[in-house]
Amino acid sequence: MSNLSLRQRSALAAVSNPYLSQVKRGLHDPSVKVLKAIAEALNLSAESLFEQAGLISPAESLND
Repeated sequence: MSNLSLRQRSALAAVSNPYLSQVKRGLHDPSVKVLKAIAEALNLSAESLFEQAGLISPAESLND
């Protein structure tokens, strides 16, 4: 996935290229729906993406 351009990643996540760029730069806080779409495009679970982003700790994902 890291070899893909931002445009290709946005297409996989079904999110516009400008929006994904703004999320990447911290200009927007994406909704849970968008985060789930990004996680799926990266072949990750939403929980794993949230952990990697520092939004939840590993212990929190186990309790949900």
